[in-house]
Amino acid sequence: MSSEKYKCEICNKEFPSKKSLAAHKRVHKKK
Repeated sequence: MSSEKYKCEICNKEFPSKKSLAAHKRVHKKK
């Protein structure tokens, strides 16, 4: 089992799951 990392392409921060990355991405999506 590979420990996949989900990286934010905007700030290069890494997250352990797709869910945490999606939640994080909302930070950048403020419009």
